[in-house]
Amino acid sequence: MLVTLQRFGKHPSPVLSRFLRPQHLLLGALRDPALSHELRDRCGRILNEFGDPRAGVGLRPDGVPDIFWIEIPEGKIELEAVNHVFQVKPFKIAKYPVTNEQFKAFLDAEDGYRNEEWWQDIEQSPVVDTPSWSEPNAPRETASWDEAVAFCRWLKSKTGRSIRLPTEWEWQQAATGGDSQHEYPWEGEWDPSRCNSDASRLNRTTAVGMYPQGATQQGVLDMAGNVWEWCLNTYEKPNQPEAVAINETGGLRVFRGGSWGSYPVSLRVTTRSWGTTAHRYSPLGFRLVQDIP
Repeated sequence: MLVTLQRFGKHPSPVLSRFLRPQHLLLGALRDPALSHELRDRCGRILNEFGDPRAGVGLRPDGVPDIFWIEIPEGKIELEAVNHVFQVKPFKIAKYPVTNEQFKAFLDAEDGYRNEEWWQDIEQSPVVDTPSWSEPNAPRETASWDEAVAFCRWLKSKTGRSIRLPTEWEWQQAATGGDSQHEYPWEGEWDPSRCNSDASRLNRTTAVGMYPQGATQQGVLDMAGNVWEWCLNTYEKPNQPEAVAINETGGLRVFRGGSWGSYPVSLRVTTRSWGTTAHRYSPLGFRLVQDIP
C-alpha cells in the first residue's frame, strides 16, 4: 500500500505511516524493561515479516553481510582456572551474532561455502545442517567452528577487513565492557529479564537484539543468552601461541555466553565451555571481531 501511495505522489499521514511501517514502534517497545519474553519474541518475528531495518542484522545492497561494529577498549583479562593475564588490544566486535540471513548469503554465494579456498587446514562438511529456527533475523545456530572460520575468511575477502572469530579473552573483555567486576554483561546481579535464557521459557532463539537492557557498556547485545558463541582459541592451554592456530588437528574450541536453555551460572561472563571443531548444536552460534590496525 505504501508503495502504491508513493507511486501516485501521495504521502501517508503520520498515523498511517506508523500502521504501514510498525518497525520503529516495535523497536521502541523493546526498551520497556517490563516487556515480557513472549512479547519480545513476537516483536522479533513481526520485525522479520515487515523487514528488519536495523543495521547489522541483514545484508548490504550488494548482498554482503552488513556488520555493525563496536569498538572495545584495551584491557587485561584473567580466565577461570587459567594462571595467566591476557593483554587485550583495542578491537571491534559485531553488535549482534551472525544471523540466518547473513549466513545464508555465504551458503548461496558462488564464491562462498563451496569455495575450497576458505577451508584450508579445516574440515568442510559435505552437508550443511538446517538451522533449528529459520527467521532471517534470528542468530544462525547449528554452525560448526570450521564453518564459522570459513565464513570469516569469506567475509574478509568481500570487505577487505581483518575479520575473524574472537579469542575468548577478547570476548570476555567485550562482555564485561572493560570492567572486571561485572559478573554479567550488565551492571549488577543476575536479572532474568535482560536476556533469553532458560528463565524465559521460550525454548528457542529470539531475533537478535531483543533485549537492549542487557547491553554491555559499549552497546554490544546478546552476550548472555540466545546462543552460545564460538571463540577462536582452544580450551586447553589458551595462553600458548598454538591455542589460536587454525589447523587440521582442531582441538577443543571454546564457546561463551550461554544460550536460551542456560541457567545463570552458564550466563556469567567468565564461564568457559568447549566443543570439537565439527560440533553443531542448536544453542550454538558465533559472532565476529575485526582487528584495528
